[in-house]
Amino acid sequence: MTLVDSDPQALKDFEEVKSYIIDELNVLEFKTESNEDEFINYKCEPDNREIGSVLKKAYDKKLKKEIASLSTAQLRDYLKNGSLMIGDIKIESGWLKVEKFFNDKYALNPDFASASNMTSSVMLRTVMDDNLKQMGLSREITNRIQKLRKSAGVQIDDQIEVFYSLPEEKSGIREVVEGHSDKIQGLIRMPFLAAKGFKGPNHILIAETTYENSQNTSEVVTLYICKPAVQVMDAEILKSYPGVNIESLGAYLNSFDAKALQSQVASGNGVLKLNLDDTVLELKHK
Repeated sequence: MTLVDSDPQALKDFEEVKSYIIDELNVLEFKTESNEDEFINYKCEPDNREIGSVLKKAYDKKLKKEIASLSTAQLRDYLKNGSLMIGDIKIESGWLKVEKFFNDKYALNPDFASASNMTSSVMLRTVMDDNLKQMGLSREITNRIQKLRKSAGVQIDDQIEVFYSLPEEKSGIREVVEGHSDKIQGLIRMPFLAAKGFKGPNHILIAETTYENSQNTSEVVTLYICKPAVQVMDAEILKSYPGVNIESLGAYLNSFDAKALQSQVASGNGVLKLNLDDTVLELKHK
């Protein structure tokens, strides 16, 4: 997205809210351009009644033609100074309705969409490539998660874990989820993990839904919202404590409030000591 304006202060003001514009309009890049002549032309419509009432006969065909042929630079100066001299005649503020519009280089270019008024002139590059399509799908998945969270009554500051399940075969939806998982996690501000390998029997399901690839409805990802659960490294624990029942250990750990468990781990310098079935365990946090 490009915003064009010859006013340095206006561009500075837009730069200050750049991150907000990117988030709200869902654009990848936002930049400003001060070289208005490259993008914008000016035109005007005279207020015939107002001008005629003041200039009388002096408002003749010649003056009307000269007004119609005013250049972009002249109209910009008219707006800046509040008046304009055409020969010996002073064109006062309010006599001309000035409009800005993108020149044909951009207005007729199929790669861009543009719009302009006296407040701002904005241009969007609309060419879609594979990366943009994938990012669009990742946003749709993110929105589906947020809607699921809202419908399940999960508050924005409630601690949850979000898991996804994908078809085994290679697919477009797999590329999107795996390639943009970090971005999705950043937007939902909660863990976003593959169900296979991370979602365990101790996770309590809050809600689930599916999302179909809008570009190929045969490709589906299943999304789960769960209460946080402690993840235990089965192989490493059994190596150190061969007789431990992993399911019992997981159930025991998840019986604790998450914050209380974190506090115990912190007080033990990253080690949690506990007694399970008469076996003393020392579990290291990773």
